[in-house]
Amino acid sequence: MLKNIKMTSLLFTLVAIMGFSLIGISLLGINNMKTLSGDMNNLYNERMLPSLELKLIETEFYKIRLSLAQMVYSNNYDSTLRTEYRQTKAKYRQFI
Repeated sequence: MLKNIKMTSLLFTLVAIMGFSLIGISLLGINNMKTLSGDMNNLYNERMLPSLELKLIETEFYKIRLSLAQMVYSNNYDSTLRTEYRQTKAKYRQFI
C-alpha cells in the first residue's frame, strides 16, 4: 500500500514537472514569435518599401524613355509628353 502511494505521488510529481515545462516552453515560443514578428515588420518597412519605391521610379523612367523614343522615331513632338515628363521628374526628385 505504501509502495502504491509513493508511485502515485511520483507520477503526480512527474506530470507536474512536465506541465510546468510545457508551459515554460510555450511562453518562450510566444515571446520569440513576438520578436520575430517585430523583426519581420522592421525588415519590411526599412528594406522592402524603399525597394518598391525604387522599382516604381524605374518603371516611370522606362515609360518616359519609351515615350521619348517613340516621339523621336516618329518625328512628332507632343507637348503633353513634355509636361508629363516635368511632372514626373518633380514628383520623383524628392526620392533622389
